Amino acid sequence: MKTLKFSRLVVISDTENSANQFMFQDHLNLIISKDKNTVGKSTLVKMILWTIGCDVEFADEWKTHNF
Repeated sequence: MKTLKFSRLVVISDTENSANQFMFQDHLNLIISKDKNTVGKSTLVKMILWTIGCDVEFADEWKTHNF
């Protein structure tokens, strides 16, 4: 595989009964928030890595969620 590009990420939570969609551009993308902490920026990146098979460590409060 020469390159791997994500164009869209859809996150669905059955336990929270919610979902969100993130669109990515062709080049660099920056994940930011107006709020400083505990909004899910790191978790979003970890979910991408987890999806492609990486071993990531989620925060304790995320272990109770249904991925």
